[in-house]
Amino acid sequence: MNFKKPELKYAIIEDAPDVCVGLEERMAEHSAWQHCGTRNEIEAAIALIEKEKPCLIFMDWHIKGGSTYELLELIKADSKYNPYIIYFTAFQGDEPSIPVRVNNVYKVDKYLIKPFWVDFTESLSVFLEEAEAKNNVQSDATFLKDVYGTMHQIKCSELVHIHRHHENNRVKILTFINGSIIAIKGTFEEMEQLLQLHQIDYFFPNKRYSIVCRNYIKSYDAHFVCFENNIMKTEIVGERFKLFEDWLLNKNKDCK
Repeated sequence: MNFKKPELKYAIIEDAPDVCVGLEERMAEHSAWQHCGTRNEIEAAIALIEKEKPCLIFMDWHIKGGSTYELLELIKADSKYNPYIIYFTAFQGDEPSIPVRVNNVYKVDKYLIKPFWVDFTESLSVFLEEAEAKNNVQSDATFLKDVYGTMHQIKCSELVHIHRHHENNRVKILTFINGSIIAIKGTFEEMEQLLQLHQIDYFFPNKRYSIVCRNYIKSYDAHFVCFENNIMKTEIVGERFKLFEDWLLNKNKDCK
């Protein structure tokens, strides 16, 4: 199992071929960004967004199947997904309500009126810096598939505890500060990879059984670690108590 932060992916939702080509050509100059798809009708665009979760979307107001308000509603309804949206239209003269709705209701990041190539080309680098910064704010999030095959978007900064399933060593139980629990397949080495990727400070109170994360530790004694919100407590094996106390008191951050 490999963990990595979300990629810088962009999508194009547009039914004018020349605009799609123009956007792709300009984005090709920015190698950090990966093109995850172009769609020209509503249902296909919904499927792309739900599957890829691009952090940057170029979106026209009108494509095959109707207006893209349906896509904006989809994005707005997902509190865990907040892409940078560059929205454009050639119909503002006929539909003066467009800028009011997309800016005030859906709060898109940029609103452009076609033709926009001169200003767009000059400003693209700034747009991409803003999009990357917005993505980095959310980069604590990652996607994990549980043992039942369901995908979960989680925030690693909210992890409290990881422990081995009592019947299956390959399964690890992840507990979060809100009380939610996810069971995933993986080794402790892979759990460490996940925590290190997201710069989460952690310790093994039992090398064979559990990991605790520093952020939510409320109290401890020679036998147990207790967490905020009374989420749970976990045992500290005797031979690791001094190491745990040193780690918690910042005496030795490398004593995991």
